[in-house]
Amino acid sequence: MRPGRPTCRAPVVSAGESGSEGRDAVNGLHKTGIPFCTRTWPVVRGCDNALRCARNCWAKRDCWRMAHHSDPKIAEQFEGLTEKQCPPYCTEDCRPFYGADASKRIDRCRSNRLMWTGLIRTYPELLDAPLGTRKPQVIFVAPQGDLALADGATVSKIVRTIYMAIELGHEFLMLTKRPGLLVPMLPRPAFDAGRFDHLWLGVSCSRQADFDERAGAICDPSSPGYWPGRRWVSLEPQLEAIDVSRWIGSLSWTVQGCESLAGRRPGRPFHWDWAAAVRRECIEAGRPWWLKQVSQGGRVLEPVSMCGRLVRDAPEAIGAILQKCSPVAPE
Repeated sequence: MRPGRPTCRAPVVSAGESGSEGRDAVNGLHKTGIPFCTRTWPVVRGCDNALRCARNCWAKRDCWRMAHHSDPKIAEQFEGLTEKQCPPYCTEDCRPFYGADASKRIDRCRSNRLMWTGLIRTYPELLDAPLGTRKPQVIFVAPQGDLALADGATVSKIVRTIYMAIELGHEFLMLTKRPGLLVPMLPRPAFDAGRFDHLWLGVSCSRQADFDERAGAICDPSSPGYWPGRRWVSLEPQLEAIDVSRWIGSLSWTVQGCESLAGRRPGRPFHWDWAAAVRRECIEAGRPWWLKQVSQGGRVLEPVSMCGRLVRDAPEAIGAILQKCSPVAPE
């Protein structure tokens, strides 16, 4: 078997709205509709609006929806993370048009008006959640927030739990848009020694400039955001053609997908040519490639195959867990 080749193909999973977390939680880990993981670990929630790619962020929509949940205990966990306002990049220039009446302006503004407040909320009671799950899981760490914006003490505690969970067989996925902020908060000597091979650090990219900056940050040894462990990239939502050839050889996994809005409606356009180009680069480099979702005919679809080949390849350690689809072991 050639090293670096995809060895496990995970089954296609039928999911609800991309990324929406289910209410069912076992030992603090949540069931999820994200098909490339089995549980989410919502130990941190919240983000800011500094990056334009947050315009139609699914996590922002999900936090707003859950903040208005009928159960007050659930709604309290999401309170204050999002709000409706006229965004600073409003293309309608509605401020002078609607005058000083802020409430009327927000109601009529046709731009994206759901915004992060900048509040980063941590949940200390969930810090040890993965240790209570005995069967191996693929755990997405803080999918509704960016760990780079959390405080260093919280990140250190999360890393401590990940280290303690090494004997349980879990695989942990981290995703950030700010690797230059997150990586310096991680204990570099331990990662250099190979003690965290079950932690996958990824960057989220929507455009070519994002990929060049963020993938380069975790792949380039001279960068302050360089990650010596397992690296992956999420091209979702992909908004333009992205050439991944420069860094694909340094990445362990590539996930790709279109933008989806509420109700599984497609967002900005996604072209099959973009998927074909990334797939070709991954095959040539011997790297697994996972096509999460595409837009077609006014719907968001989860494809099964492309040109006669499965489109959901996972690295061996992650794919083995996804194939089992085992429920969390009861205590």
